[in-house]
Amino acid sequence: MTARNPPHIANSLSQREIIGKAALRAFFCIARAWGGIEESDQCRLLGGGISREDLLVYRGGGSSQGLSSHVLKRIKLFVLIHKALRSQYPDEGDLLSFLFTPNASFPYLGVPPVRLYVQGSICDLKEVSRSEFNASSAPPLTIDQPQP
Repeated sequence: MTARNPPHIANSLSQREIIGKAALRAFFCIARAWGGIEESDQCRLLGGGISREDLLVYRGGGSSQGLSSHVLKRIKLFVLIHKALRSQYPDEGDLLSFLFTPNASFPYLGVPPVRLYVQGSICDLKEVSRSEFNASSAPPLTIDQPQP
């Protein structure tokens, strides 16, 4: 006997699209909360290759079927970084100050953290995620581990 998806999932959206929509909602919510992240930077945060038109479709709740696993991994890292930063900076003003002020410590090396997130590779995002989780004393997560 084969396992089947519940009818409400099988008849509406694929599991990948459901995950994609949830990931995009989280991404845009964080981008709004951080402020100052322009559309072009949001495209870069998602991994380049995302056009402004696609970004607007995604922001409007349009189809997320075209999201690659690379984009989903970048969003997950972005969410993990945000989670670690929120535990270190519960005050929104402190968080925004941290994000947009040049930081001499590793891994930022003199640039504002948000610049590294926007311009960095997925390896940079992994390093930042590890670094920020260590600083927040939360257990480090990898992008392949499920969250509790």
